[in-house]
Amino acid sequence: MDKYGSYVAVDNLTVDTVKAQEADAFGIWNQGQNLFDHTGDSSTKTVSISNISSNKNAYGFYADKDGSKQSNNNIKNLSITNVEGENSYGIFNKANSIVTVDENAVIKNLTANTLKHGVHTEDQAETKLSGSAEIVAETALFANGKAKIEVNSSKQGTVKLTGKTMRQDDAVINAVLNNASSYWHLTDDSTLTDLELSNNALLDMGKDSGKFSSLKVNKLDGDKGKLNMDIDAGTNTNNSDRLYIAGTHTGNHYITLNNVNADGNTDGAAGTVLVSVKDEQGKVLANDKESSLYWYKYTLDHQDSTTDGYNTDWYLKGVEIIPAYPLNPANPRPTTSVDAVDATQRLAFANWVEDDKLMQRMGDLRHETNNEEGVWVRVKGGKYSGDGFSNRHTMYQLGYDDVVKENEKLKRYQGVAFAYDDGKNSFNRGSGKLKAKSIGFYNTDLRNKGHYLDVVFKIYDADSDFTVFDSEGKKITGAFDNTGISLSAEYGRKKYLDEHWSIEPQAQLTLGYLGGARYTTSNGIYVSQSDPNSVLGRIGCNFMYDMDEKNTVYLKANWLHQFAGNYGVTLTNGHDSLRIDNHDHDTWFEYGLGFACMTGKNNHLYADVERSTGGSLRKNWQWNAGMFWTF
Repeated sequence: MDKYGSYVAVDNLTVDTVKAQEADAFGIWNQGQNLFDHTGDSSTKTVSISNISSNKNAYGFYADKDGSKQSNNNIKNLSITNVEGENSYGIFNKANSIVTVDENAVIKNLTANTLKHGVHTEDQAETKLSGSAEIVAETALFANGKAKIEVNSSKQGTVKLTGKTMRQDDAVINAVLNNASSYWHLTDDSTLTDLELSNNALLDMGKDSGKFSSLKVNKLDGDKGKLNMDIDAGTNTNNSDRLYIAGTHTGNHYITLNNVNADGNTDGAAGTVLVSVKDEQGKVLANDKESSLYWYKYTLDHQDSTTDGYNTDWYLKGVEIIPAYPLNPANPRPTTSVDAVDATQRLAFANWVEDDKLMQRMGDLRHETNNEEGVWVRVKGGKYSGDGFSNRHTMYQLGYDDVVKENEKLKRYQGVAFAYDDGKNSFNRGSGKLKAKSIGFYNTDLRNKGHYLDVVFKIYDADSDFTVFDSEGKKITGAFDNTGISLSAEYGRKKYLDEHWSIEPQAQLTLGYLGGARYTTSNGIYVSQSDPNSVLGRIGCNFMYDMDEKNTVYLKANWLHQFAGNYGVTLTNGHDSLRIDNHDHDTWFEYGLGFACMTGKNNHLYADVERSTGGSLRKNWQWNAGMFWTF
């Protein structure tokens, strides 16, 4: 496209696969022409350039002047990918040329032996990426001479930069990162003219493979921008990333420090200078830093600068380690890892100890049939929650029983039930699953004067996992399984007040043992759970109304208390350990309503709903429905 026409305007232009051997390769080469003008009546909206390769130089988009004629290029959306050469360039803009991308620019996948420049602008050329920009290159932005690069000058776009920037001579590079989706992953020492960093946009200086980098800018403004910086807190010499602001700093900017010292030592951190400013009109503050088992609380202060040309130094005044447990009033939150480990264990314990009442399992067995054997199915769903976590689950159960003894005083059922529980856990910073299987054996005696005794022995196995993301977005996973047993005895008596109304006081005691677990999380925490016991007591009453011999509705109220419930977990990350002990000696109240009815000669339908109040773990709601067939 060299020296042809006044401009080219197409809806979408795609250049795919240009190869050269002993010559330079160009996706588009514009020399001295008005090649694109998307603002005209005929507009070029999108230009896509890919797969440009050469043994010499490879250019995605090359703009140059021809004598006194400058190259003007005004594109709405530009994408340049897969450029490979001895030197590779996404945009190469020189002389008096102007390249403007109004809405969205993407430049990535540059391969070269020597130079890899995303945007290369020199002499008096100007490159304007007015809106969103995504650039991934060893040198994301390069300008020399009197060239100028503007990134997101509209302040309406999202900027994603990966790489360093280089500004030489009197060149200008300005960038605006002003929303939470914008970031600059700085990979080496860099220079910039003006940088606006605000609204949780991120400058991450920790993407340089553990080395310490510096950024020099003439001006830093914006407010509530984030900076991630590496520090080796075990020493105080050449031990951190560094920001130099040669002109004015305005607004508040927040630093998160990443301690790259392997053993977590912070003895040499105090006094480390992180930011030097010539004209300070704002503040630099430090965020608390999350580790696996505790928080680092960093305190910054400022002093007269000891660096020539600068007046103010922001330095690290001190580091305080705040354990996740017991919770510190000044920082009342555990780390993400500790929170997830503790909450997942508590949910596993709660799922195991949840009591099951006879009426919920099989409905009203007093509805008479002439058959002895029976099959029943039921589905139970619910949600329970604690501080910062919750579980939604659905349980499916299938049972079979037989009347093994019947006389004028007693009717005895014996049976077996299989259950599968499918649960989803939610945490402050992630989610997980809790899937459980159980088999239960039961013996139920119904006495002719309304007394009953229901005894259940259950074997239980559960698998739990979690996936959470810490305050820096790092993914943490863990998985474990628990096996337990329980023995429950429920006694009650239905006493009629008149032909229809009756009350049924009840008492239930459930004893259980749950095996702990040993596992290691993805971020290296070894977790050792204890083996908890449970002694759960319940007293309550059903207030029942028999509409006829086949249909019953009832209200229920129950008081429950956990007499045991001591369990804990130990977390170790190699050099530190943490113990969390839970004492769930809770007392809580449950209430609900239900019905049981015969829908045919040999089949029953029953359902109820309930919720709880009080206790550290709340049953927000629970529904239960089943059917029972005899034959």
